[in-house]
Amino acid sequence: MLNTFNLLPFVPLDGGYYLEAILFSRSPKLRVLSDAAASLILALIAVATRTPILGIIAFFVFLSLRFTYFSSKIAVQIKQELAEQGAAEPNAVESEALRNRIPSRHIERLIPVLAVRFPKRNWTPKQLAEVLERIWNMVWCRPPSARATVCLLLLYLVTLGAGILATIEAALPRWEEGFLALREMVYGDRPFNYSSIPVGDDSLLTQAMTAIEAGEYRRARAVLEAVPSDDKRQQDVWYLLMLARARQMGGDLRGAKQAAARILELPGPEASRTQLAGWAALRELGERPGKEDAGKVLAVVVEKGEAGGVILIAGYADGNARIWNSRSPGGIVGDLSTNPEVKRAADRLVKAGETSTVRLPIASARPLPAQNRVRFAILTPAGMHVADEAEAEVSKQAHPLNPLYKAAVELSTTVDRSFKATRTGQRPQP
Repeated sequence: MLNTFNLLPFVPLDGGYYLEAILFSRSPKLRVLSDAAASLILALIAVATRTPILGIIAFFVFLSLRFTYFSSKIAVQIKQELAEQGAAEPNAVESEALRNRIPSRHIERLIPVLAVRFPKRNWTPKQLAEVLERIWNMVWCRPPSARATVCLLLLYLVTLGAGILATIEAALPRWEEGFLALREMVYGDRPFNYSSIPVGDDSLLTQAMTAIEAGEYRRARAVLEAVPSDDKRQQDVWYLLMLARARQMGGDLRGAKQAAARILELPGPEASRTQLAGWAALRELGERPGKEDAGKVLAVVVEKGEAGGVILIAGYADGNARIWNSRSPGGIVGDLSTNPEVKRAADRLVKAGETSTVRLPIASARPLPAQNRVRFAILTPAGMHVADEAEAEVSKQAHPLNPLYKAAVELSTTVDRSFKATRTGQRPQP
């Protein structure tokens, strides 16, 4: 980001000196016009991005326009005088001496001119030396040929453009990274994704997970199976998933299926997501649900693609609901099944999903929906039934997935209303 900022076309930044050397040094007016345009553009960017520091820089660039024009004009005059004297030959010994040292006659000439042009400014010796050096560098600045100028200008624009794109990418909030992690939890059907396991301060689970990630499955199994039968971990979905994986990789497929099957019987307010994890683990272990269980809808997830983000709406068979907006720092989460309105809306979404599973194929991939498209995912013990439709089409009454779309919108509205009522202290409708 700092390197990109240094490439901006403003003196005293390197980008300004670069363009001055290859392009703007050809004419004092061109130099001033370039600085004026740069000041205006920088000011507009400062206003648009609400960045005061850019506005301050633009202000100082604007203030320097008069001095820039004056110094450029004086440099052109001195350059013409030196050319008439024959001292401008690049290979001449006198030319090289003049390049490295400002003759006293020019110093004596410039100091009074500076005092007249800028009478209100008290020049210190250091400031005078810097000004004289800059003017003298302008005198000896030789712009390249037209062809070389075009090539160097293109190189600058490409480099600056790449830097700006990289800066924008780095500055934009990386909503996808955090949202995708939350999305995994909402779907709940990736049981062996250990990056999201909330082991917390549990040293035993941490030790087992570390062993599994290192491929030391025997050690992980030994650690997990040492947990007493009355330990609360025996009722923890993450414990059972790790135990199933350790047994599977250790060659005990039957024991792995037994551990995964225990997940289906776990109690708790998140029963639907727990069962999704259990069935996903069983499918990965080669176990398939029977006919009675295969078509049972445990959850429906509807995602709407919008400009710069995604809105996720999820309803579960246990009456829970989840709403996430990737453009917002948080979502509406928690056990909302105690709210009768939310539970009824979630039930309607699940029932709408039950009538749609026969139409939708089972798939494992779940890419984010594109803008103005809606992605439906009906989660069952047999897998995930999916569809991706244009929102303009699915919102029409005649579309076969319109009941599912309307139920998702209704759930979103109900959860939002319930959340606002909770914050204001209102009681939910029975």
